[in-house]
Amino acid sequence: MNEPSVPYNCSVPSPRPNLNHSTVKPSWPWWVNGLIFQVGWTLAVVGGSVWAVSACLCMLLIHASGFVTLRREWLLIACVSGMGCSIDSLLFYSGVLLNDDGSMLMPLWLACVWVMFSMTLCHLFSWLHNRLLLAACLGAVSGPLSYLGGSHWAPVSFAEPLWLSLAVMSCIWLLLFPSVLYVARRIYVERTT
Repeated sequence: MNEPSVPYNCSVPSPRPNLNHSTVKPSWPWWVNGLIFQVGWTLAVVGGSVWAVSACLCMLLIHASGFVTLRREWLLIACVSGMGCSIDSLLFYSGVLLNDDGSMLMPLWLACVWVMFSMTLCHLFSWLHNRLLLAACLGAVSGPLSYLGGSHWAPVSFAEPLWLSLAVMSCIWLLLFPSVLYVARRIYVERTT
């Protein structure tokens, strides 16, 4: 018997009964998730670590109350946050990204941005779950531009020459963004065959 296929959208529950799945859809629309992330990103970049932690905690509370319908989304948030922090730590250690204070450690505010970004994968960016090539193209452009925009307000900068640092960031985001969206699709929605 053929079962209907489930679109790879995190807000669509599986038709099969499963204890890990909730039949409750997120109570807030996707654009609210994007707006909250943008406010959190701005507070983190402009305000530094204190504002970043506050914004991140607020976004976690809002996310828990209005967006998370599956417990597995928390695993996704933890994994993507950890992966992103690892990549950025490597970029600071290798000198592609530079702290204005000379430290080789990734700043706390940037770790908070990773946590907030990971909360958008199943909501704001769910429309890209089946468009991984488009996600790669968007990641290659928007990822480095986000860092470049943040570097104008935050105490971080790129190594010279700027074009080479941006090219490295572009290559990373070309692979990273579709990869985390693929993981979001696989972790969050049970595939029916």
